[in-house]
Amino acid sequence: MTKLPVRIALIAFLVALVAACAPTVERPAVEYQAAPAALLAEIVDYGRNNQPTTSMTPFRVENESSTSVVLLSEVTGVFPIAPRYTRLTFSVVQRGDVSSVSVIATGHNATDIAERFLLHLASVFPRR
Repeated sequence: MTKLPVRIALIAFLVALVAACAPTVERPAVEYQAAPAALLAEIVDYGRNNQPTTSMTPFRVENESSTSVVLLSEVTGVFPIAPRYTRLTFSVVQRGDVSSVSVIATGHNATDIAERFLLHLASVFPRR
């Protein structure tokens, strides 16, 4: 009878862990008056100088193309409670004189971090 509460707790922990790592599509795409290359360069520069929390690494480029960039930050330390990371996938599409930026955010505090990136871009490039 004592094994049932342990099993329930283990299942609840695993469900919470999987839910925390599931991809979260951010709000609709945001348009900026800038070239895709300029937006992607600013995203990379901003990421390399920022980290989601003090216990995580600054973002590094995990994958990059002419229309997208994937940034990854991982937990530091010897004994993290669970595998923790923040992965942000930015896609940029040019539409006339504006570029549309969308973000897929995964991992620890990803939604808030993605919003910080979009706010930073708005401080550098005019929004439309």
